[in-house]
Amino acid sequence: NMANDITYREIDTTIRGDASPQVKGFLYQFLVALQFCFEMKRNQTLYVEKFGDLAIKTTGEGESISVESKHYSTTKIHLLHQNVINTLYNWAQPNFHQEHYTKLLLITTQKVRIGDVLNSFFKAENKYNVFTNELNKEIKRIKDKLESDKKSNPKATSSIRKEKTLEQMEYLCKREHKTVIQDILCKWVMNVECLDFMDLYDTIVNRYASMLEGRKAELYIDGLFAMIINPGIVEKGWCIKREDFEKRQQELNSDFSTKTISFPTIGDPTETETEGLGSSLFVE
Repeated sequence: NMANDITYREIDTTIRGDASPQVKGFLYQFLVALQFCFEMKRNQTLYVEKFGDLAIKTTGEGESISVESKHYSTTKIHLLHQNVINTLYNWAQPNFHQEHYTKLLLITTQKVRIGDVLNSFFKAENKYNVFTNELNKEIKRIKDKLESDKKSNPKATSSIRKEKTLEQMEYLCKREHKTVIQDILCKWVMNVECLDFMDLYDTIVNRYASMLEGRKAELYIDGLFAMIINPGIVEKGWCIKREDFEKRQQELNSDFSTKTISFPTIGDPTETETEGLGSSLFVE
């Protein structure tokens, strides 16, 4: 059969629609979720995909955080990058309720584009004015480009992506949304140049499973990672309480160790503990 004679190399060169980058993006999100599980306090619960990518809700005193994670290997980020506009647009929706959060965190593996206003944006006294001024210039540029394209080729269909971006930008600039946008920009924290997919995994293994030797360390972390995507947990609202995470830690401790392991005291994460989630200009 000729089909059976196709080599693996030939198959690799003919496959289209490779979805592995998108899958890595989801797995990266779950790794970020796992790291937050280690850092949560006992009055906190982690939600996955229920209130955005991730959300840490606090009962009583403490921070409640919305987290958006982006795993990109090539493009550099800037203030008007699609990742930024999409994130801010989603946070600005009425059903999101940004007022319920003390921090809105955007995590990305991307570097900041050299010379972009984003490099100084978080130190600006009036972030709203800076942001809307940049938006209005970009809105005009996109409209001019769409009009030019239409004149040069009247039969061509306009770019759906450009039209969607334009719609989002105009929404963020509307006067009736000013109060919400101002609140979002005040709470917005951005971590750039975060560790990529495998580096973050290795960091988690080295930091949180250092009490185990060799392969056991990876198996221990893999067991906790499985909790993040457990079908039963997903079905019941996809949320993980700190005490449930600690219970799973103890179960895996019994499986992989012949001696009792002391886990880190829960408290505010130190600068070292948050490594991998962004040592950047924008970490508060």
